[in-house]
Amino acid sequence: MKNQNRQFYLVDFQILSEAIKKTIQTKELLKEGEAETINEAVKKTGISRSAYYKYKDHVAPALDMQDDAIVSLAITTVDDIAVCSRILRKIAKGKNRVVTLNRGLPVKKQTLISLAFETAETRSDIKKLITNIENMKGVKDVRQIGGGEE
Repeated sequence: MKNQNRQFYLVDFQILSEAIKKTIQTKELLKEGEAETINEAVKKTGISRSAYYKYKDHVAPALDMQDDAIVSLAITTVDDIAVCSRILRKIAKGKNRVVTLNRGLPVKKQTLISLAFETAETRSDIKKLITNIENMKGVKDVRQIGGGEE
């Protein structure tokens, strides 16, 4: 079906066929990281792989905001530009894109870095990333001030 011929409807979940319901559940398992592979997810929901592939590109929650979330961090570091550089590299290694960055003036040999990044990672992946940043040499404190919360 061509894109210009597509029509969209809001439909109550209760009237959907079992195959479509299970496709939605399978996609949610994968999105939340509760299943690592499609094969694992379809086994958990009891749908065939062929049915999943048939419907997967045609179902999405009506209120599904964008897949990417914005996460904001306030990071206190020693006054060393190399620490900021290492933090940025760490963030860029994942499914992340830095949106804003502000590195304040040093006060008592410490600097505050506030940054926001767009991410497609799961909440648990974001928590791991924050823990990794906290454990970096030169990082004194990391606070998540927005986005990614449950």
